[in-house]
Amino acid sequence: MIKVRSKDTIQYGKSIINLHYVEQLVNESQTRAIAGILSHIERKNLLCSSKTMKDVLEYVQQEIERNGLKYFASSKKEEGELAEPRVHEIAAALNRLRSLSVR
Repeated sequence: MIKVRSKDTIQYGKSIINLHYVEQLVNESQTRAIAGILSHIERKNLLCSSKTMKDVLEYVQQEIERNGLKYFASSKKEEGELAEPRVHEIAAALNRLRSLSVR
């Protein structure tokens, strides 16, 4: 379960991802997009494969360019409620996920 609690907080299962010091996030819509991206990464099992963090972030960026943010929306309703985060903010969220282990 991935849920956005505020502009600065994503609940990822039992873990809390604190984005308080990611100052470039200015809107909860960006945080919602990050949560959708994290959910997509989990569904595609990208972090358990042989991909590096750089590979995963490049994949995400390519999917955003190809399909737009709606590709990562959890529902039709959410499609209009997403704002594009920079790859740095996505990396910051992944970095703050304590249960994550990548090479």
